This record gives sequence, structure tokens and C-alpha cells, in this order.
Amino acid sequence: MPSLTIIKPIGHLKFLSHGLKLPTSAHWKQPKGLAAKQYEMAILPNQKFAVPKLIPPFFQPQNPNK
Repeated sequence: MPSLTIIKPIGHLKFLSHGLKLPTSAHWKQPKGLAAKQYEMAILPNQKFAVPKLIPPFFQPQNPNK
């Protein structure tokens, strides 16, 4: 039987291997066409990418914006 110190990291790796993504609201859809350009200009550069607090994150975001 493996020691308890190795079981927790193995469990984390198994969970991460599924590559689960966070769900988005059923009403949200990424804009397309002219609206996509306006959406891109509305987000400030410092808001374009959020850094996860847990590395590697358990759940991947659908959208990298904050």
C-alpha cells in the first residue's frame, strides 16, 4: 500500500487528467462579427487574462478573461 503522502498528489493528477471546464451561463455566447470587435476593445489589457491561484487549476475556464 502506498504511503499517504503519495495518495493525495496521485488523486490530484487523476482529477486533472479529466480536463474539466467551468460551465458558462446558458445565456452567454461569445460575440461574433462586428460585436466581437467591439467586445475585444471593451476589455482592458490587464483584464484579458486571469492567472489561476491554484497551479495547475482543477477546472479550466471557458474564457481566459477575468
